Amino acid sequence: MFFKNRNTDSTDDVYWYRPWLGYGEQVLWQGKPERYSLLEKSDWFMIPFSIMWGGFVVFWEVSVILTGAPLLFKLWGIPFVCVGLYITVGRFFRKQYCLRRTVYAVTDRRILRKVGKRVDILEKNALPPMSVEYSKYGTGTIRFGTPQSQFFRRNIFLDSLDNFALVGLSDVQQALEAISAMCRSSD
Repeated sequence: MFFKNRNTDSTDDVYWYRPWLGYGEQVLWQGKPERYSLLEKSDWFMIPFSIMWGGFVVFWEVSVILTGAPLLFKLWGIPFVCVGLYITVGRFFRKQYCLRRTVYAVTDRRILRKVGKRVDILEKNALPPMSVEYSKYGTGTIRFGTPQSQFFRRNIFLDSLDNFALVGLSDVQQALEAISAMCRSSD
């Protein structure tokens, strides 16, 4: 399932990155997610796991309530129900909410990602390995980090947004060229 970004909040400010630029720093490229998938490869693991988790938790809570167990047992299951709701459906709403409020910039010194009011910065001299994924719809995602770290961040911590990535780019080639230019530039 793909969504088109219909953003109308403060991320439409073309010069959002100005407070983060150093003296003489030049912006080489800027963009935002245009079209992105709510489902990722990691969901082949997460969807069955979330259904099993949710099914067990609902079974637990219903059993505890129907058998008249002590209040402690009834309350014990509530956090697990909340986690089950989040990993089953809530994480998709959160991902969509965050991506609609995301903008990117590549300068001659670093990569900036703004999600809402939070700005993440990836410095040129600390650039981890990079991979590019293309979708059948012509958009692309540039991910930073080793495949192992990406797997754990997407699956174990249940949040692909914590993995530094430029998601859903319609002009992924221009972003790659800007990153290459950044890596070639001297400070």
